[in-house]
Amino acid sequence: MIFANKKRLTDKNMKIIIKHLIHFLIIATVALNAQNVTQQKYQLAQSYENNGDLENAGRIYQELFRDEPQNERYFEAYVRVFKNQNKFSELIDDVKSFLNHQPLPVNYSLLAELFWRTGNPDSANKNWEKAIDIAKSPADFK
Repeated sequence: MIFANKKRLTDKNMKIIIKHLIHFLIIATVALNAQNVTQQKYQLAQSYENNGDLENAGRIYQELFRDEPQNERYFEAYVRVFKNQNKFSELIDDVKSFLNHQPLPVNYSLLAELFWRTGNPDSANKNWEKAIDIAKSPADFK
């Protein structure tokens, strides 16, 4: 009699474990598909960029960056393409936002460059000074 109850508990526990395992597998599959879609978007943007279609590359890089605003790879690609298109003013707010996540000298220097290129030398100088103040070595600007 005692063993029969343990058998039923084991069956019940097995059903619960299987149920949780199925839920985990579904969630993991959805997460992997989302990563694959994101990676495919990034590769599409790279392809556009390599073929000289900076407009479409920039649009996708910007979308990827805004979906993951702490992703340095997306940020750098987005900035590179927009700078190549002379879209300096369009970058300023996103660079400021990125500085909240990564307040590094190189990012302050980038913001200073954008201000300089958009005709705002006072803000440019302020950000260059901030970059110099927090830099520990010239390597901080690479």
